[in-house]
Amino acid sequence: MAFINSNYSNYFNAQNLHYQYPSSLSTGLSTQGLSANSWLQNNWLSSLLGSSSSLGQNWSTLLGGNHSAPPPPPPPPPVPPGRQQNGWPGQQTNWGGQTGHWGARQALGNCQTGNSFFGSQQVNNNGQLSQAAEGEPISYTTSGGWTIDVNGDKTTFTDPTTGQTLQYSGDPHEYLNGEHVKDWESKQRTVQLPDGTKVTLSATAANGLTTNTSIYDGNRNIQIDNTGNLITSDSTNYFDTQQRESSQYDGEVARLGYNQQGGLIYTDLYNQDENFQITSNYKDIARSDGNGAVTDLG
Repeated sequence: MAFINSNYSNYFNAQNLHYQYPSSLSTGLSTQGLSANSWLQNNWLSSLLGSSSSLGQNWSTLLGGNHSAPPPPPPPPPVPPGRQQNGWPGQQTNWGGQTGHWGARQALGNCQTGNSFFGSQQVNNNGQLSQAAEGEPISYTTSGGWTIDVNGDKTTFTDPTTGQTLQYSGDPHEYLNGEHVKDWESKQRTVQLPDGTKVTLSATAANGLTTNTSIYDGNRNIQIDNTGNLITSDSTNYFDTQQRESSQYDGEVARLGYNQQGGLIYTDLYNQDENFQITSNYKDIARSDGNGAVTDLG
């Protein structure tokens, strides 16, 4: 350590004539020797000697056998199953392992009272809306290929693969492949198609005519006035779709899916009233086979 300090002193004494301090910092000291170093030189020297002293102490500690190091920080807590960590420390997102049109609510079995259970999180704006002229029947092909035809009080859903249909018409009655299987129990009816598209229909009463149809297909929503076959709104804005879907109660909710016979299975799920209160209503309504033959399960 003394050897290092001595060499620093000798070096700065030898270089003194090359680093004369400016006149503004003059202290009347001589420009020769360590004791006459400039103000700037003295500060540099003190800093370097202090650094060498600190360096010497560290080497002494290491050479003396003290090799202890601070303990490593504890590992972060494990991420719960079904969740994935995002880029911000301490924050997690609930999207892990969930896909499709359900958004953050993948299964109806996890329904929470007061919520709307069909998300619009996935961007699907590829559906095709058509109408020959104002007042004429309206047709919409969903992003999954299903066709929704609206003509007054009649709304028909057609499977793109088999051509089998579900239809609501009259006051209102429900038909699977043309066979009557059920009537409405309230004035609002919601059905989820196999591709995730959600459709909510409103009538004047449980035995009245359909007046409005709302289609929610990914980020897109279409609002239809059935009484005049009028398209009152067509938007692909995510926030508009979410606001409309979440502010509209579902009424009696059903799901249309596929079964092992190559046909359709039509199932009631739950009821949601105007106050967004939920009551279970799970039961199979009807099914069809691959040839379209219908079995009424009610």
